[in-house]
Amino acid sequence: MGRGDLARDLQVLLAGICVGRYLRCFYVKDLYRVGRRGITGFNFLTLRIVMVSMIAYFCGEFVNSFVLAKMKLADDGKRMSWRFVVSTVFGEGVDSLLFYPIAFYDMWEQ
Repeated sequence: MGRGDLARDLQVLLAGICVGRYLRCFYVKDLYRVGRRGITGFNFLTLRIVMVSMIAYFCGEFVNSFVLAKMKLADDGKRMSWRFVVSTVFGEGVDSLLFYPIAFYDMWEQ
C-alpha cells in the first residue's frame, strides 16, 4: 500500500465524515422542532436499525455459508464461481427479507 492509496483512503473517510455531519445536523434540526419525543423516537429508531442490521447480517451470512457448503458437497467441489453467486443471492435475500420489515415496520403505511 503506497502513499497514494493512503491519501485516497483518507479523502474518502473525510468525505464520509463530512456527509454524516451534514445529515446529522439536518435531521437533528428537524427533530428539535418536533420536541423531546421526536428525538427519543429518532434515537430508538437508530438503535433498532443497528440491532436489526446485525441480526440480519449474521443470519444472512449463516445462510450464505450453509448454501455454499451444501452446494460444494452436491457438486463434488466443481463450479466454484456458480456456488459463490448462488449462495450470495440466498444470503443477501435472507438479509434483506429480515432487515426491511423489522427495521421499518411502523413507518410503512398499512
